[in-house]
Amino acid sequence: MSRFLESLNKYGFSKLNGVFDEKEKKILQEYSTKILDEEIINYKEAPSSFINHDVELYYNHKNIFTFFKTLNRNFIGQYEELDSLFSNLFSKDEIKNYFEAILGNEYKLHTCLMRKADGNSSYMGLHTDNNFAFTISILCNSVDQNHATTVFVPSSHKFNYDFKNKIEKFNPRYFSFLTIPSVGKVGDLNCFFNKTIHGIKQSSNKNNSSNIIWLLGFHRNSDKLMKTILLPKYTNYGKKTTEVFSEDALKLFELNENSRKHSNNLNQKKMIDNINKKNIYSIKQSLILTFLKFVGFNIFLMRKIVYLFKLKKIIK
Repeated sequence: MSRFLESLNKYGFSKLNGVFDEKEKKILQEYSTKILDEEIINYKEAPSSFINHDVELYYNHKNIFTFFKTLNRNFIGQYEELDSLFSNLFSKDEIKNYFEAILGNEYKLHTCLMRKADGNSSYMGLHTDNNFAFTISILCNSVDQNHATTVFVPSSHKFNYDFKNKIEKFNPRYFSFLTIPSVGKVGDLNCFFNKTIHGIKQSSNKNNSSNIIWLLGFHRNSDKLMKTILLPKYTNYGKKTTEVFSEDALKLFELNENSRKHSNNLNQKKMIDNINKKNIYSIKQSLILTFLKFVGFNIFLMRKIVYLFKLKKIIK
């Protein structure tokens, strides 16, 4: 097993560098910044992406200012230089081999966007997502621990407990003694299981603290809870989508709203299956789990008390 996979298996997150050459890093940084300088709309103005329960429309025409005060943009189909970079990345044997080991051979994208966070961005509390999803965060500029960035609770992907949003209300800074931030240089791939407890911490430096990442979320094609991205037939620069991307890149998406087939060879157990088995904890892991469950219980209790108090006032 490679060092990257060993770290991913042990901690629930891992870094992969040396994937892009210097020319590719320059394109990544330059065009990602260029896109986010374009027109912005509020998330309340964004059009619906709903098509059916299998696929989701990919709206890539404007930047969206989100509830968390970040700037998001679906970037596929916007600039040929970025599309070529994306296509080349997922045609690399190294990347395909890693995905085969982690998810198997039928994986799809449900998230494919750029995210810019800065000194004004809000935090996102610690949480977990789909237990069988996997995410890659590609850094478009260098990120250190002072930036607004994703943080992880190491080895929490092996907890036999579904946290979901039970402790999400609290600012991640209150758990800084438990978390490790996602940092690195331009072109680094910071990868994690969505079962790993994670959140987004706020910037500790209000000046010159913005950072941009590609956020790519993957699921197995057999996962009926997740919607696969449906790409438009044409890019925004006028070329057919099927003529721009490699076969390896195109298979990450759907090209027709009725083309998705929920298939996967689940007899071949992969890394993501192993982390969802019943795991044995170290003493440290047991203490962390107990502490976080205690926090979650107290949040639940406080919500109940507030609800009953409001109900009592209404009755009166």
